[in-house]
Amino acid sequence: MKMKSTHFLGEEFVSLKVPLGEGMAKHIGEQRKLAQKEFGKDSGEEIAWKLLANTMYGVLASPYYPINNYLAANLITAKARAEAFAITMVLNGIQLITDGCTYRADQIPACTFSECLGQQLDYPLNRAESGITFFDSKSIPTETQEFTNWYINRAKEFFGVTGEAYDKLFSTHSLGHKSVKKGDPIEFDGLVCDGMGNYIKYMQTGDGNWEAQEIKFRSYGEQSKSELVDWITEVYSTDSIHDLPPITEDQVLIQFNDAVSVAKKKIEDGAETVFLPLGMPFPKFMNYRVIKFTEFVYQSPEQRTTIIKQIKKFEGKHGCGIELLALRRSYGNLKRGSLRALTEEIYRFIQSGERDITKKFNLNRLNVDLKEESRQRNEFNDAQKYHTETTRESLFYIRPEDVCTLPTGILMDADNQYCFD
Repeated sequence: MKMKSTHFLGEEFVSLKVPLGEGMAKHIGEQRKLAQKEFGKDSGEEIAWKLLANTMYGVLASPYYPINNYLAANLITAKARAEAFAITMVLNGIQLITDGCTYRADQIPACTFSECLGQQLDYPLNRAESGITFFDSKSIPTETQEFTNWYINRAKEFFGVTGEAYDKLFSTHSLGHKSVKKGDPIEFDGLVCDGMGNYIKYMQTGDGNWEAQEIKFRSYGEQSKSELVDWITEVYSTDSIHDLPPITEDQVLIQFNDAVSVAKKKIEDGAETVFLPLGMPFPKFMNYRVIKFTEFVYQSPEQRTTIIKQIKKFEGKHGCGIELLALRRSYGNLKRGSLRALTEEIYRFIQSGERDITKKFNLNRLNVDLKEESRQRNEFNDAQKYHTETTRESLFYIRPEDVCTLPTGILMDADNQYCFD
């Protein structure tokens, strides 16, 4: 004799003492637009308002402040994700980047979402390039207000929805096109994209060569990006890989927690006084992975955990990513040198629901040439790792007689006491 009921908690259950939505957030958004109009996009004034909005959300979600409200923060995040999903589906987006996406104006579906799924069942995961009716690119407006109005109406048509809630959802933000460089047109000729935060935008020169205009690689510095761009451009534009991506070097600054952690170890090893070289550079070597398994959509959490565990074991053993397999001879659906063929085969494997990727791709059976490639890679990785560690550790050591010669610095002794000289 029990009765169970389920209640869905929406925005009406969010209790705040401050008017975040229609008050602060709206005001900050309006001020940011005014700053952008008066001082320009990415100006200091505009960025200040942007950071203020981000800070407001951070405080809302933080457990360290009295205003902490997880339900409110989750609703904000859920709405942003719904908007991001919608714009990517409507425009047949190539890459979603936080609050926008890249797309091809000649590949926007002219049919509904339901019809896209009928033609291509995995449309939400795998963008359409053929088999679906597309709009004429000339019919797509580019001016901000015109494009925003077009998108609002098109989104409702595409998903087959009506009503005030959807009007509000799709019209939350105005949509504008970002030029590759300030003053440049919004269009570009080519795009390399192998992750949510990794891309290169290109213009094609008169002689047919690809010229990189904007390079974004998460966690990679300018030196690494400049070393990678030629390899990536050649391999991606021809879908032909002949060697592994180069291991690159960046200079990074030592952070406080890292400095203290290593310093404590040195003191435990017998050093009486250690110098904390905050802000001093040391080398960081980057080993680029072309195929990133954290970015596939899996059939279950168990499948994801199992496959990623096997891939990490492969990468640790061979010192490189699974793109090494593209250097094998051709067999089945796999073509020697083709990253596309390898990635598509991995995609089909994951969609099938299988888990043993080691067995499927014979990860434990490499030919003599690939074993030698792996051996050389690991030797190089070990040498760079040793160089990095010795360089970093050398910055921490000081001799007792050198203490008085230091112009300034932070010293750490055996009692974990900090002394500013």
